[in-house]
Amino acid sequence: MTKKYHARIVTSLLLSGLVLASLSVVGTANSSSDFLKINKIDADTVSSLSPGNTVDTGNHVYTTTDIANPNLWKVSGNALDTTATTDNFSTTLVQNVGKSAGLGLFQGALDMAYPISFSGVFGVTVNGGVGYKGNAMDAGDSLGFILTPESTDDIASNLENNSADAVGQYLGIGGLENSIFAGRDFYSNIGKNGVDNVIPGQTINNNIFGDNRGGADGISIRQTDASGKLITGENYAAAAAPDAGEMISDGNYKDNTISENMTFSWENPVVNSDGTITGTLVYSVTPLIPSQGETTTIFEKITVPERSLSLGVIGATGGNYSTMTFANNGSTFSAHKGSNSVKVNYIDEATGKTIADSSTIEANVGDTITVDSPTSMTGQTGENSYSYAAAKISGYDYAGGASVLVANNAEDANQINVYYSKIPVNTVKNVTINKEDNGNVLDSTTGYVQVSSSSSSATIATDDSGDTETTVTTTVIWHKPITTTTNVIKNVNDAGDTISNTDGYKLISTGSPVRTSTVAQNGDVSIMISKTNVWHKIVQNVVAKTVNVDEAGNALSDIKGYVRSSNTKKSEQSSTTANNGDITLTTINYVVWKKVVVTPKSNHPIKSSSSSSGGNTAVAAASSSKATFKPQVVSQPAKTSSSKASTTKAKTNSNTPRSSTTAQTTEKTVNSQQKKTKTTKSSGKNISKSSIAHAKFVHAVEVETAGIGGTAMGFVISGMAWTLLQRFLPAGFLLFIFGKKRKKDDDDVEK
Repeated sequence: MTKKYHARIVTSLLLSGLVLASLSVVGTANSSSDFLKINKIDADTVSSLSPGNTVDTGNHVYTTTDIANPNLWKVSGNALDTTATTDNFSTTLVQNVGKSAGLGLFQGALDMAYPISFSGVFGVTVNGGVGYKGNAMDAGDSLGFILTPESTDDIASNLENNSADAVGQYLGIGGLENSIFAGRDFYSNIGKNGVDNVIPGQTINNNIFGDNRGGADGISIRQTDASGKLITGENYAAAAAPDAGEMISDGNYKDNTISENMTFSWENPVVNSDGTITGTLVYSVTPLIPSQGETTTIFEKITVPERSLSLGVIGATGGNYSTMTFANNGSTFSAHKGSNSVKVNYIDEATGKTIADSSTIEANVGDTITVDSPTSMTGQTGENSYSYAAAKISGYDYAGGASVLVANNAEDANQINVYYSKIPVNTVKNVTINKEDNGNVLDSTTGYVQVSSSSSSATIATDDSGDTETTVTTTVIWHKPITTTTNVIKNVNDAGDTISNTDGYKLISTGSPVRTSTVAQNGDVSIMISKTNVWHKIVQNVVAKTVNVDEAGNALSDIKGYVRSSNTKKSEQSSTTANNGDITLTTINYVVWKKVVVTPKSNHPIKSSSSSSGGNTAVAAASSSKATFKPQVVSQPAKTSSSKASTTKAKTNSNTPRSSTTAQTTEKTVNSQQKKTKTTKSSGKNISKSSIAHAKFVHAVEVETAGIGGTAMGFVISGMAWTLLQRFLPAGFLLFIFGKKRKKDDDDVEK
């Protein structure tokens, strides 16, 4: 009782919603809403075609008489057309035979962009038998509506060729892609291979003989996917819809018959950006005898991929058997006609090629479209029949047209080919042949220069259609320009004179290139690039240089206080190159000098002696620590070597003057005295005044001897040089002066 109460509440709410939705649709239609403005297809009064244009048949809204018109229905499968006994279309879908199915197919289509409402009367009779009381819910598999984007021909073919996968648990839509079933599902296919959920309120008939036919009183809305496979799961709309029906006695058996008004409506459709349409499908079933049951309604929000859907009714018995019927008695119908495009092609009958852009006719599914001669009568020629005049195409005569029955979503079938015959024409064809000056044919003249042009006589050819073509050929000769570049270099010396050979020269500057070009008549280009190079004749200079150095190798800027050393230093050579290439070879000769060291001399003469190690002489005063000393020139040797070796080296050196040898002897004596002085001082003995006087005397003799020797040497040299120098100052006189000066210096030292 509680379930029935709830069902009544739900049913009332749904019916209220349907009424409000219908009022809303009517109000929307009256107010010409934007939705209808966008989707409305106005009738086109143009009935003559032209290449590339589009025309429209118009008449895109159904009336109730359209759905009842027997001419707009056909049957398929095991269905029988029983319209002869009624004014409206009716059919017996199955005739009390098991595993049987029948279809009633409406020849039009529904435009799903608009709201739809349709109802019809369905009937079921199940005969009783021995021990079995008939129950209409044991009718078989399915009874109700189908909506599909397939054409009616494809629907019929699917049932005839694929019945095992079309009916039974697949409810008549198996194998039809993106299709919808709304109606009674008489059998619960639950189990290993089943596709159903448990339908609420399912009734299982168990009689005294155990005759269990598994009938069910459920209703449902089911869909297939894009491959035609029934979608399973728990999300489809379903409900129990009991109907006791009418029991009729047939001799010893009792048959059970139900008659129900089934209705479906398509509400609140929305066209999506991808062209699909989303709306709510509402299905309800109402027993014609109220006492036998009440109205049950289910609904589901659905998106359909196509705008135009075909409509049909299905009845299938499966393992059970019954008689199922449909009739348009008292039917209601509100819908827009589903339309499709019919493509009109213009074909050359001789070649089979398209000769103009196709035309398009927007027509309703189920309409008959005819394209006839351009001069024929046009317009609507009958119920849902339209005729159009073929396009006039220049250069062609109309040869024949055709007709087509517009099918739903069948692009290949919805075409009309109109044929034409060609009118012969003469065409003048100018042909240009481009050739290179070597005879080769050119595909492109880019980069070439035209040299000459000539034309041949015309030729005439006739094709199969009678057209003639006159060909005039022009031959153009072209030349590929060649660019030649010549580089010229002029060599001159730094005086500007041209030179042919640069050996022994240095490049000192390169001139900037000067470019000149000339173009010949055939396009050839000659380019000359010239530049001038300046060269300098390389000169080699030789320079000799003398450098004074001490015995340590240090350069001397002044040799005062030095005497020539017997040591030598190897000459050095170097080479430098100037920016202009000139080469300077420098030879450096080194002269080694020895430092002359001045040492103190004692006022007390002592007896001198030579050391075996030789070379140094010292004079010292032993009698008093305050002895007075006078300077004495003493030689400072560069290294420790024997006096004998030094003396021998001095004698063998041919460059050493004789006076220098005497000075060295004096230096040796003094050095010996200095060494003796040191020895005497270290022994602590006193030196007598007579010894000092003796030392002075010896020194004076040495000085005088040096002066006399210098004078004698001067006269000798003067005599030898007089012949050469003649009037110049005699060398002897100079040496005499030099000797007197040295004597005076020594005297000063002694004082």
